[in-house]
Amino acid sequence: GWNNLGQCNVPAAAQSGVIAVAAGYDYSWALKDDGTLIGWGDNDYGWISVPAGLQGGLVAVSSVAYHTVAQVAAAYSTLDQTEVFAGDSATGTVRLAQAAPAGGTVVGLSADDASVTVPTSATVPEGATTATFPVFTNSFFGSDRTVKVQTSLNGTATVPFKLKVKGTPVNTSFSTPSTIGGSTSRPVVTVSVNTPLTAATTFSLTYDEALTGPTSVTIPSGQTSASFSLTTNPLYTPKPQGVNVLHQGMSVSNGTINVMPIKGSVLFDASSVLSGETSTGTIYLNAAVRSATVVNLSSDNAAVPVPASVTVKATGRFATFTIPTKAVGTTQYAKVTADIGGNTSYGNLKLLAAPGVKSLTLPTSVYGNG
Repeated sequence: GWNNLGQCNVPAAAQSGVIAVAAGYDYSWALKDDGTLIGWGDNDYGWISVPAGLQGGLVAVSSVAYHTVAQVAAAYSTLDQTEVFAGDSATGTVRLAQAAPAGGTVVGLSADDASVTVPTSATVPEGATTATFPVFTNSFFGSDRTVKVQTSLNGTATVPFKLKVKGTPVNTSFSTPSTIGGSTSRPVVTVSVNTPLTAATTFSLTYDEALTGPTSVTIPSGQTSASFSLTTNPLYTPKPQGVNVLHQGMSVSNGTINVMPIKGSVLFDASSVLSGETSTGTIYLNAAVRSATVVNLSSDNAAVPVPASVTVKATGRFATFTIPTKAVGTTQYAKVTADIGGNTSYGNLKLLAAPGVKSLTLPTSVYGNG
């Protein structure tokens, strides 16, 4: 549209939180959800100058060519602070668009989060337009919350006041960034806060599939942290796994550790063996296992037979197996594969050709010529 006076240049502040718009001949308006107006464009005669008493509590706006009107809520509330720490208090004010009649006006009050407590109502005295009320906040853990405190008066439109309540942050950390799932390793988890607690506080705990630990942890009074250890369950693909920390049923923190799969290396007592002789293989895992672990084996050469599987005992890290090779006439290679839940590794064994004559015994009557 026509933009000779910037009436189409929407300011940054009017690009979010807008609930209504209006436009005059060469100026524009945006009504924000906090009840304030933002105007831009031509202001030769104060067309976009909002009177000080109207910067708040507005619920509607309308413009014609050179005139704008805005509707103030019959009742709305404001607070003396926009941000408090959980556990602190503030003072709220009920504001009426018109003075209260004889007997005063009772205005309902509410907050949309249990962390903030307000009285159920406040009474504006006869002839007055305001009344104050207390606002209390409850201590809580976790991220900050934005709480709406608002009035109610005979079903009329109102503007909620947004109060930011800063919770006590909770941090969850691991003693190591990664671990082997199903191994004997026991990562340590620490749950901590930034200031000593005035009372012992218990947090509930939940875990992703590969982690097992206690159902709760308690930070003692006067302390800032508590720790506990976990056991891990096997995973066959690398995956981040989390601990979720809850207080009074609400998630307040989480921590993550990378859980890696158990894998095995295939080793031999020698890199080559004379065909027909016996060799020994070893499966060596990347960590000691908490429970007995079966490793499936296969060979791509029939002259190098291996057992179908071998078991690494609980708390162990390796297992051996026998390879009774078969005689072959030419040197060959065999690939022996180990499989743990789809994670494979292999080793190559060189099979040497058997000699045509291994030994020769002559009778005593046979002798040389000298």
